[in-house]
Amino acid sequence: SDFVLVPSLGTKPIFLEINVVQDVRSVIDPDTLSVQSFIMIQAEQLLETGESVVVDQIKRTIGVYSRGRPVELNSSGLLSTDLPGQLDFTIPASVSPASISASVKAYNSQMSTIIEALKSMLRQPFGCFEQTSSTTYPNIMILQFLKENPHLVDASTLQKATQLIKEGYEKLIKFETTEKGFEWFGASPAHEALTAFGLMEFIDINSVLPDTIEPSLIQRTLDYLLSKKTSTGFQRNDRALDTFGRAPDSITNAYIIWALTTAGLKVDLDDQVNALLSDKKAMKDPYVLALMSISLHNLGRTADSLDLAKRLIPFQTSSGSVEGSETSITRSQGISLEIETTSLSIIAWTKHAETLEAATKAAKWLMEQCEDGRFGSTQATILSLKALLAFDVVSPMRPRGEYEILLDENSIFKFKIDPEKVSDPTSLIDSNLITRSIRSSFSSSSGSHRLSIRAITGTNLRFSISLKYFSEEPISGSEGQEEALTIQTLLGSTSVSEGSLVPLKIHIKSEKEEDTGMVLVNVEIPAGLEASFDQLAQMKNVHNLVSHFEVKGEGRQLVLYFVSFRPHQAIDLQLDLIATIPGSYRASPSSVYEYYRDEVRGWTSSG
Repeated sequence: SDFVLVPSLGTKPIFLEINVVQDVRSVIDPDTLSVQSFIMIQAEQLLETGESVVVDQIKRTIGVYSRGRPVELNSSGLLSTDLPGQLDFTIPASVSPASISASVKAYNSQMSTIIEALKSMLRQPFGCFEQTSSTTYPNIMILQFLKENPHLVDASTLQKATQLIKEGYEKLIKFETTEKGFEWFGASPAHEALTAFGLMEFIDINSVLPDTIEPSLIQRTLDYLLSKKTSTGFQRNDRALDTFGRAPDSITNAYIIWALTTAGLKVDLDDQVNALLSDKKAMKDPYVLALMSISLHNLGRTADSLDLAKRLIPFQTSSGSVEGSETSITRSQGISLEIETTSLSIIAWTKHAETLEAATKAAKWLMEQCEDGRFGSTQATILSLKALLAFDVVSPMRPRGEYEILLDENSIFKFKIDPEKVSDPTSLIDSNLITRSIRSSFSSSSGSHRLSIRAITGTNLRFSISLKYFSEEPISGSEGQEEALTIQTLLGSTSVSEGSLVPLKIHIKSEKEEDTGMVLVNVEIPAGLEASFDQLAQMKNVHNLVSHFEVKGEGRQLVLYFVSFRPHQAIDLQLDLIATIPGSYRASPSSVYEYYRDEVRGWTSSG
């Protein structure tokens, strides 16, 4: 019998005889389809009566992405009846309305904050130890929070968090080195500071899931760190491969002491603590002061801890943030450094009644830094979540009331929060309705707009507003001027036959005068072309051209890792792509950035 193939994109039915193969090509317009669209092909058998019967059906989900680079605008903070939250924005007229999406999120407890952070982290690369930690730690914090708030326990959340922790743990232990410490990708030598971070994480896992951790893991990790003890601190690996642990000795020593004391291990650290307290320069750095204040409290030296906590207060700005740090354990700068220092300061301040006012002011500022669930880099986000959990213990946030979302002062959505009935208020908000309203408003007027949330009746509510779209306009202003890394890509040919190879040349360069730590490169592959996994494996394992790689986004994005760049160093790579699906395509822009400063990126143009 003959068959009729009915593509779902609205083209005419195709009559196909037995044993006949025919290619069907359809136009997919990213301006009219959503990011997650699908193609459905339905085969119908024609009967002698003239009727048709469906005999087979194929459905394939495809990613459809708008042209240009992603642009994201955010606003977050603490909402009150007197102070609404708002995001003012102007979208360029050249932007496709289909690329615009928006969301408003509400948080009625720190658990909802952690859940949103986890969702955001899961969208990030996760090929190294700390990135794997960034998706495991939030789940640990969820279980810690539920342990402190059993009335909020949700069976599905509990089960999911437990499973993700176990999966994360199995990945983390693969990064253990031959010396029984830990390193970004599991290669020797180990990193002392990263190992201390791992030890703290393993003990936190053990506190919520006692049967998960291998009994000897904690002890041998501790033994590795203790083998590095000196009379003044900790001996460090001379071959610092990345920014985690390349910080000055005083910062690294303070971080390791903090990790060991926070883990609750009974270890003699008197010499190392006293050596650091006598370092006059270190005791003028708020990052070190915060770490040591927490550590002293962990050691039972409450008076000394309070003294350092009070010495932190002059570093607090009028907005609530804590500034003045040289750098952090990850050699952070900019907003990530500010978030890390402020987060540690909040933890230190919440341990003393005398400094709670400073903690409250800092927590309000920290809440304003949330961008679609994240707080800067992975380390900054983890510390932020720890800080907000510590603040929640002394100042629980349980908002209730009625709230309203508006676009240009026109109401588009209302919702109510009852903390006893709703664990995730964001689930009450219709983001699709918000997105449709903005697209409609943009289509009629591409000028300035305002998306806002206000309390009709109700107590303080944490919120975040996010607007995303794709733009083909060139980077301008401070974003372009601050580029520390640049990237260029060049496809060997603009036309290639199916099954053939086409080279993609990649040029990456550091514009910095000093060494650059961990660098990530997002290489966007044009649809219809595929990278060779074997070639990527050779680049890593045979030629040592990259430290690690990931393939994401249905194969359309490669994430390349470089542990460091020397001043003005340039790297040239070539990938041989295979032409697999005929069509006409444009790749999204590729980007390069420092792992701990991902707010500043170098971009290619679309092509």
